[in-house]
This record gives sequence, C-alpha cells and structure tokens, in this order.
Amino acid sequence: MEDVDVTTLSPKGQVVIPDRIRKKRKLRPGTKFAVSSTKELVIFKRIEVPSASEMLEEVLKEGSAHAKKLGIHNEGDALKRMLR
Repeated sequence: MEDVDVTTLSPKGQVVIPDRIRKKRKLRPGTKFAVSSTKELVIFKRIEVPSASEMLEEVLKEGSAHAKKLGIHNEGDALKRMLR
C-alpha cells in the first residue's frame, strides 16, 4: 500500500487532494469526479465529461444512422416523409 497523506475538510466542505497525489494522477484544476461513499470510505473517481461539440457530434451521428434506417438520404427524402 502507498504512503497515506492526511487532509482536512474545510468549513465549506472542500477537501484538498495532496500535491503528491495530484501530480502522480495528473489532476488539474477543473478535473471532474464522481463521488460515492460507504460507512467508512469516500471514493473519488475521475470522470471525463464530453464537450458540447463532442456531444453534438454523437447526436448527429446517431440521427444520421436512424435516418438511413428509415430510408432518408437527403433533404428531399425528409420532406417527402414529413408530408405523408
């Protein structure tokens, strides 16, 4: 087991992750974490939150795939389908 560092909860509920751990895990300001707990344990798991452009790209990809399944290949096909 690695050496253990001690930190303190601030009055605002903030916890400082010790510098040694931040450097080793390459944690930077703005890093997002999922937090869970058990009776005696608090767990921080780094998570990657996609950017708005990454989310939009995924939505467009899924939408295009769905349109192809419906036989929609261009704007004309979409208009015909809407006017049915």
